[in-house]
Amino acid sequence: MKKLFCFLGTGRYLETMYQNADYVMASKFTQEYLINYYATIKQDPFGEIVVFATEESKAKNGQAFEEMLGEMPIKWVYYDESFGEKPWLLFEKIDSHMAPGDSIVFDVTHGFRSIPLISLVSSELALLFNENMNIEAVYYGNFKGEGELSPFVDLTSILELQEWSNAVRSLKQTGNPSLLIDLDAKQKQNHMEVQKIANNPLSKDLLRMFGLGNAVQKLTKSIAFCRLHDVKDSWLLTKAAIDKIESSSSEKSYPYIKIKEQLSFIFDDFQQAKSNADYYGAAIKWCVRYGLYQQSITLMLESVITVFCEHFEVKKNSRNNRYAISLLLKYEDIKKDRKSDLAAFVKNLDAAVGKSQLKESDKERIAAIIQENQAFFNNTYNNLNDYRNNFNHAGTNEHVIGEAKLEAFIKEHYQDVIDFEREFALVGAGR
Repeated sequence: MKKLFCFLGTGRYLETMYQNADYVMASKFTQEYLINYYATIKQDPFGEIVVFATEESKAKNGQAFEEMLGEMPIKWVYYDESFGEKPWLLFEKIDSHMAPGDSIVFDVTHGFRSIPLISLVSSELALLFNENMNIEAVYYGNFKGEGELSPFVDLTSILELQEWSNAVRSLKQTGNPSLLIDLDAKQKQNHMEVQKIANNPLSKDLLRMFGLGNAVQKLTKSIAFCRLHDVKDSWLLTKAAIDKIESSSSEKSYPYIKIKEQLSFIFDDFQQAKSNADYYGAAIKWCVRYGLYQQSITLMLESVITVFCEHFEVKKNSRNNRYAISLLLKYEDIKKDRKSDLAAFVKNLDAAVGKSQLKESDKERIAAIIQENQAFFNNTYNNLNDYRNNFNHAGTNEHVIGEAKLEAFIKEHYQDVIDFEREFALVGAGR
């Protein structure tokens, strides 16, 4: 239902000529202006008027207000001055008059001191408890004097500020861009409706900024789904979207310009990446930062194998190549059970896993690298598989590792993996 939430004050209500861009009307009450504006211009009339009033304001102006409304349905909601210090009480009042599917328009022209402002903040919380409900607009009647032209101001951008704040905070704290995606799509839709993009060069400039949320989502999804080889390309798409954010005289560009610096900070590890190993490290850091621990272990294991594939110039998506390298990297663990020496293990590798593209000299060099980095492989890499299996089997295997131990191991060792890969990529492992 379309509802008007408004406030009744105690002052004298004098007639003035309220106006916005496309409508002028003489009235004592801003509510009358809005009611007629929505009924005649927008052709979307209110189904209910909810009026917040004190006992004093109702006594002084209630009768005239009801006469102005005529037969329109009205609900009186009473509050007192203490509500300014008890916002939860006001929240309860507001929430009790909201319902799923409602579209709310706020008129904050009158009311006791800070109550209209607090009501807006409270209504944002109330949205969380009512599905498919939205606050459509916020208005303020700027009274200039009796009989004068008085601007009727659209303050809906106040809500947009809050939405942008929530979207950026959510991305920074959780790595989830869903609020940014929704807001970006909303901005694009509103802009296209109002500006008629095809005929407005400035609007075309703005249009290039839209799509930021979807670009960010491509990157975060490639990480969440462990698409290691898509991370770099997904980041380049995100970077291109960020780079399209440019200064503009349009108010629609302001939030994009302001969050550009924040986005650069959030994605700094990707921004600084120069090699493939840097991108793998950035993805691992992202997972650890946002608690994607299962993904972090998968990316750590698979990225080490990938940097070996890249170094020895073999196909990194070949099962045989990856399996051969993974067995070589785990040789120290394997030999404990099989009692085989390294030379025999390397010689029989193809028979065990199928023909790979690795040369005999490549296998020997990998074995040498393991010997040169025994501390890393013994203390970090070889333990990752046990932890990964614990995740993959949902804790149903015989030896369950506690969550605290899993988290501590990941946080203690993820930088070791990143450092090894970066050093390996930079020095070429002495090849």
